[in-house]
Amino acid sequence: MIRAAAREAGIEKSAHGLRKCRAVLLADAEATTHQIAAWTGHHSLKEVEHYTLKANRRRAVMGTGAERKSAI
Repeated sequence: MIRAAAREAGIEKSAHGLRKCRAVLLADAEATTHQIAAWTGHHSLKEVEHYTLKANRRRAVMGTGAERKSAI
C-alpha cells in the first residue's frame, strides 16, 4: 500500500525504510527486542537484535541523554 502510494506520487521508496526507522527509534528509546518485533512485525528476534546492539553501543560511547545533560 505504501509502495503504491509512493509510486503514484513519483517517489521510489518502500515501507522498509519506515520500518527500519521505527526500529532504530525504538532501540534508541531502550525498547527490548520483543517490543521492537511487536511494533515492526519481525518474526525473529535475531532480525531485530542488530538494532538493539547498535543502540547499546551508541549509549556505551555517548552515554544516555540524562548523562549527557548532567555533564553540561
